[in-house]
Amino acid sequence: MKTSGYNLKNSLSAKAASFALIVSVLAVYKISTAERQYFPTDYRKWHHAKTMILEEGHPLYEAFGGIHHVYANDKAYKSINKGAGRKFEDGSVLVFDLLDVRKEGNAVIEGKRKVLAYMRKNSKDKSLEKTGGWEYKAFGGGDPKNQIVNDPVAQCHNCHMQVKDNDFVFTEWRE
Repeated sequence: MKTSGYNLKNSLSAKAASFALIVSVLAVYKISTAERQYFPTDYRKWHHAKTMILEEGHPLYEAFGGIHHVYANDKAYKSINKGAGRKFEDGSVLVFDLLDVRKEGNAVIEGKRKVLAYMRKNSKDKSLEKTGGWEYKAFGGGDPKNQIVNDPVAQCHNCHMQVKDNDFVFTEWRE
């Protein structure tokens, strides 16, 4: 009798340990999947950092012509208004919202969304070493299923190298 009770306890302990291991693995998988699938849905409630319109004739018009709105989350806001030489803390996110331009009745009006892009700082992620710790993503039409950046170094970071001294961020806070 003693032996079967002992085996039953060991069997239950092994099952509990296996269950705990499975739950732990699933939790890690869910967290890492969420990190890979990040999409800033509430960015319009963040700090509005800048608006700019690129018109025909600008050297970047073909790729980025239209109305640009840039938003900063709280972490990015703390750094963006520090000026030259600033460094952004991990978790800083800047969103670039690019819209078509419509002109009606002597007014410039936002058209449909062309691209929603973000850069998110994570200096601890070794896969982001080539981009100064920044993750770059862009979504055609703002659709999270339409990822249009396949090579963040070539498509984003090489241009951002111009502002390396500002932690690769073009946007500056204006008073």
